[in-house]
Amino acid sequence: MGPTAIEPELSRVFVISDVHVGAGELDDFLPVFEQKLVSFIDMLGRLAEPVHLVINGDFFDFATAAPWKDRELESTTSDGLPLCFTEVQSCLKLEQIIVSHSAVFDALTSLLATKSNNQITMLPGNHDADLFWPLVRQRISERLSQGTSSPVAVDRFTFVLERQLVLERAGERYWIEHGHQHDPPNSFFPGGVERWSAAEPPIFRDKKQEWRLYECPGTLGLVRYMNKWRPTYRAISYLKPYSKVVLALATQSAFKEPGRPLMVLKHLGAYLGWRVDLQTTLSSCNVVKACDQALLALVNSLSAEEEAELKSQFAAGGLAIHSPLRTYVQTPLNRKAIFDQLARESTGNIERPAFKASQPTLGFLKGSWLDDAETKALLKMARELISDQRADYVLTGHTHSPCQMLQGRFTNGGCWTPNQAVNTKKDAAAIIFNNEPVAYRLSYIEVWVSGPPRLRCFGKGTIRV
Repeated sequence: MGPTAIEPELSRVFVISDVHVGAGELDDFLPVFEQKLVSFIDMLGRLAEPVHLVINGDFFDFATAAPWKDRELESTTSDGLPLCFTEVQSCLKLEQIIVSHSAVFDALTSLLATKSNNQITMLPGNHDADLFWPLVRQRISERLSQGTSSPVAVDRFTFVLERQLVLERAGERYWIEHGHQHDPPNSFFPGGVERWSAAEPPIFRDKKQEWRLYECPGTLGLVRYMNKWRPTYRAISYLKPYSKVVLALATQSAFKEPGRPLMVLKHLGAYLGWRVDLQTTLSSCNVVKACDQALLALVNSLSAEEEAELKSQFAAGGLAIHSPLRTYVQTPLNRKAIFDQLARESTGNIERPAFKASQPTLGFLKGSWLDDAETKALLKMARELISDQRADYVLTGHTHSPCQMLQGRFTNGGCWTPNQAVNTKKDAAAIIFNNEPVAYRLSYIEVWVSGPPRLRCFGKGTIRV
C-alpha cells in the first residue's frame, strides 16, 4: 500500500506523467517538448503559492535510452524469468539522459530552490522501473542538488516506490497511480506475485548471480524488437490503439525488419487472449476477419528464411506444419490452430493472474480492436476504488490519452510525447511508412483544494518524427 499524505490547503498540486525523457537516437523527448516542459516548470515556480509537483510515472525512458544495442542488457534467472538492466547499466543510461536534457534537471532544481516549501514527488512507471535502483535515485538527487545554496532543497524531492500515492485535501482522497499494473504486458507480476514496492522491488539475481530488473513483456518487446525498428519507423510508438499498428506491420510487405514476422504473430496471439478462452474472445466476427487478414497477408510476405523460422517456432510449441505456410493457412481450421498456439504462447513461461474475457485488459482482449480498452481497464479500477471508499478521485497516466470521466472522478493526465489515435490500419500505415505528421497534446492535471481535478493542456500541435 502506498503512502497517504495530508496536502496543505494553501499549496497548488500539479500532476504530470509519461514525459519519457530519454537519450540517443530513440529519444522521444524532442527539443520542442523539452522547451515546453521547462516553460511549464518555470511557470510553476512563478506561482505565489507553494507548489507540489507529482510526477506519476514514466518521467524517464530507460528502455529506449542509450546504450540500447548491447546484448548484455538482457539475461534470465536460473528458471527462465526474463531480466534486463543491471544497476550499472541503468546508471549509464541515466548519465546519458542527464547530459542530453540538463535543462530539465536545472528547471526542477530551480523549482525546489524558488520556495522553501515547494516539493516534487516522483513515482516510477514501467519505463523507469530503474528508479528502484538505489544508485539511480542517489544520482538524480545529486544532480538536482547542483547549483542550490541550500542542501535541504533536495530533501523536498522524494521518491514513492509503491504502486500509488494518496493525497488528502479538505477531507477528500486523491489516488495517484501510473496504471501499468493493470496492463498485463507492462505489469510486474513475475510468478503471479506483484513486485512493485520498496519492500518487494522488481529485482532478481540472474543465472550468473548478478542483480537485474525484471523484464516485463512490454520491455522485452522494446529491447529485443521495437528499439531496432524505430530508427527507421519512428511513429510505431506514437499511435493508438496498438492493434492497428500491428495490423499495419503485418500487412505491409515493405516492412522487412529482423524479427518482424515472429513479433507480429506473437502480438496477434496476445490480442486474441491473455489466459482466456479463445472461442469466447473470438466471438466478434470483426476480430476474426481482422486476424485472418493479417495472418494471410503476413504469410504471403515471408521470405523462405522467415517461413522456416516461424515453422521452427510453431514446431517447438507442438504445432508441426509440413506443407508450405501459404497453403496451410488457407484452411480456417489451420488458421485457428495457429491462433490457438499464439494465444497460449502470449503468456510466456511466467504464470500471471487469469483474466476473464469480459474484463478489458489494456490492449489485449477483443475490446482493443473496437474501442479504447486501455481506458476501460483504468476506469474499472477507478470505479472499484471509489465504490470501496478508498478514494474520491483517481488520477492515472500510462495510456498517453488525456481524458476525464465519471463526473470528474477519473482523470488521465496524458503525456508529453506524440500521441495520435488511428481508426484503421491504413491510417497507421500512412503515418508509419509515409512519415506523415503525428499529433501531440501536452497535458497536466491540477488538483484543487476540493472537488474534481482540472485537466489542462499546455501545448498541442503536429510534428514529423
